[in-house]
Amino acid sequence: MKTYKISAIVLFIFGVLFTVQSNAGTDEKLLQKMYEEEKMSYDLYSEFFNKWGLNVFDQVRESEAIHMLRIKELMGVKELPQGTGLAGDEKGLYDNKDIQALYDEYTVLGNISDVTSLETAALMEENDITNLRERIKSQTDDRTIKIFAQMERASQNHLRAFVKSLKLSGVEYQPAVLSLSDFDMIIKNVKEKGTALK
Repeated sequence: MKTYKISAIVLFIFGVLFTVQSNAGTDEKLLQKMYEEEKMSYDLYSEFFNKWGLNVFDQVRESEAIHMLRIKELMGVKELPQGTGLAGDEKGLYDNKDIQALYDEYTVLGNISDVTSLETAALMEENDITNLRERIKSQTDDRTIKIFAQMERASQNHLRAFVKSLKLSGVEYQPAVLSLSDFDMIIKNVKEKGTALK
C-alpha cells in the first residue's frame, strides 16, 4: 500500500494556515475569520467534487454549509456586525488575504489529481480539529462552546471520510498536524454527531 508523504509545498501551506487560524482575536474578528475558513472549505470541496466527482466532497460540503450558518447565527446572537465578506459570499473570494492565498494554493493542489484533492482535504480537517480545540479553550459562553465542539466532532467525521477514501485508492494517509495517537483514536472511533445543530 502506498504511504502518503506530505510534500514541501503542503508543509509550507500548513505553516501559513496554522498561523492564520490559531489567532483567536476578538469575538468579531474570530467569528468572521472562522466564517471565511468554513466558506473556503465549502468552496474547495465544491470545486473538488465538480472536478473529480467524488461523493465524499459532496457530502462534506453540506456540513460546511451548516457550519457557515451556525457562525452567522452566533454573530447575530452576539450582535456583532457582519463584514463585507459575509455579505457577498462570492465563490473563491475572501476578505482575509491569508485565507485567499490558501484557497489559491489549495485549488492548485486539488486539481493535480483526485488523490491530491483528498490529501489536501484531510490536511485541512486536521487543522480544523486542532484549531477548534484551541478556540474552545478561550471561550466562556456555553452556546459558543457547544457549537465549536459540534464543529470539531464534524471535522473528525470529515477526516475519517477522507482517510477512508484515500485508503480505497491505495493511499495510507499519515497525519501531519495531529499526533499519531490522536489521529489513530479519531480514525478508529465511530461516526459522531457533529453537524453543528442547535
